[in-house]
Amino acid sequence: MHVRYADKMPPRYIRAAEVGSFTFCRRAWFLERQHQPTDLAEAPEAGARRAGRGPAARKSPSTARLSLLLLVLGIAGIAWVATDQDGNKTALLFASTVFVALGVLVRVAAKSQGGAFDLSGEILYTYAGRSTVDLLVSDRCHLIGRPDFVLEEHGEHIPVERKDRMLTPSGPHESERLQLAACCLLLEERERRPVHRGRLQYQNTGLDITFDEALRRNLLATLAAIQVSADLADVRRSHPSPARCRGCAFRMQCTESLALRSTPNP
Repeated sequence: MHVRYADKMPPRYIRAAEVGSFTFCRRAWFLERQHQPTDLAEAPEAGARRAGRGPAARKSPSTARLSLLLLVLGIAGIAWVATDQDGNKTALLFASTVFVALGVLVRVAAKSQGGAFDLSGEILYTYAGRSTVDLLVSDRCHLIGRPDFVLEEHGEHIPVERKDRMLTPSGPHESERLQLAACCLLLEERERRPVHRGRLQYQNTGLDITFDEALRRNLLATLAAIQVSADLADVRRSHPSPARCRGCAFRMQCTESLALRSTPNP
């Protein structure tokens, strides 16, 4: 079996997140790698709990129940005031209105926090905490990491990666597709059964990506390129885009950054 739980990260194992950053810009990946920890307990991916085994996993259902309770109490109070003409019901009407307003606010806040996440499938796994219990390691591909979620839909397990941006008409970035592909491969090897798709969850919608042979080959080629680049003393910028450089966290220390050479007109 290729996938195991690890106590220490073996040398030159590639994090799933690195696949995305390497595809986005190889030099940014190189600069980031200089500051990456080698101890598995300090790795950025470290930390997960099974769904239903901790406060983080129970947060969404609890929020939904609280919202529903507030709405039911508020609506019931308003209905009772409307049908009962005896006495002064101003205080009760005010309290009921507040309950309804709070219920709506809690529901909106929960939806905003969850983005456009579709909970129609059962969440088998979610990222939280600082445990290494569910960290996946592929010894065959020298790959390590975990998806943000694993959903089960009709018996199919689907790795999900959440993104902080909106999906635009231009579609997903290649770096996003390859990072998701890495999660598909890790889950596939762990469960020893095919994973046919993964899901990119954006702030406005979700997008299923087929984990086909073309994407698999692209992933394996990228992993091989990362292994080669890891032995180099320096790695050059791999794109001609000033916009990427302007959004890069390493733009001030990168000697090849296009951010300072190409300033957009005001």
